[in-house]
Amino acid sequence: MATHYAPIASAQPVFSGSHTLVMGGNGVRLHVAESGNPRGRPILFIHGFSQSWLAWRRQLSSDLANDYRLIAMDLRGHGQSDKPRDAMAIVPKWADDVAAVIRDLHLEQPVLCGWSYGCLRMCFVQEPDAQDLYLMLGYNLAVPPHVRQALFSRLIDNDDLLPTIRKPVVVVHGMKDAIVKPSIVEQHKSQLPHARVHMLPETGHAPFWDATQSFNRCLRAFCEGL
Repeated sequence: MATHYAPIASAQPVFSGSHTLVMGGNGVRLHVAESGNPRGRPILFIHGFSQSWLAWRRQLSSDLANDYRLIAMDLRGHGQSDKPRDAMAIVPKWADDVAAVIRDLHLEQPVLCGWSYGCLRMCFVQEPDAQDLYLMLGYNLAVPPHVRQALFSRLIDNDDLLPTIRKPVVVVHGMKDAIVKPSIVEQHKSQLPHARVHMLPETGHAPFWDATQSFNRCLRAFCEGL
């Protein structure tokens, strides 16, 4: 499938990287933000429910950028990506979107760093300050109602695929997570016995935000161990 690239202006002066559009599954245009070392190993950040690439700005602008190529995509229906009415209806296309970003940006052996479907105020141990909170509310509200409904209504899970994963895996979980119980981590660990688990204290559902430095160290250690 042909890929279309086009620069688009950033509304966030805190980000000095680049922006690209990639043609994903079923012709959906996907917005991708990039920063970091273009010669470093790529890390592809994938946000959660009703979020956007901006969720990862504490990683994109961190010292990880000295050594790694950092890429954050807007999932279909989110952020600056296309939002067709059936954006979330064709579940296999989500995987096609990730594959398109990897292929068209020539990401060799990328590390995938994914988040969850968390409710905004329940994600954090300490609520973000007003500036950050209203920015988060802004990119949450950019997700149209039909996309939210489709995400809430999906019936497919991929639990059967977990035991087939042979690649290295690290699970970072906040010990004060108000959304995902620690028992879920144990469930995933039973299906991925080779996975490493890092439980971060005083951290909620968004450890990359609540404990940015600890999360970034975990991510760096994982990448260096590959």
